[in-house]
Amino acid sequence: MAGPQRRVTDHVHPDYWTENQQHRYEDRVVKEMEQIREELGVLSTRLLMLLGGIVLLAFLLPLVAPFIRDWLNLPRAAGFLV
Repeated sequence: MAGPQRRVTDHVHPDYWTENQQHRYEDRVVKEMEQIREELGVLSTRLLMLLGGIVLLAFLLPLVAPFIRDWLNLPRAAGFLV
């Protein structure tokens, strides 16, 4: 044997967490992760709406551009469909 044998109860670390403290920490982490999931859902919805608006604008702008040019009396571009 390489030294005196000690009981497990002799070796105590008072700075370690108790079981209750660990459960409180885990509960706090779970709540924070749920908040992050909710915020991520809101953010993804906003991003989807923003991209949908940009796509809609990109689709409608070429359709409305000739009418806006006529309304502002701007010269038409010498193009294919003039």
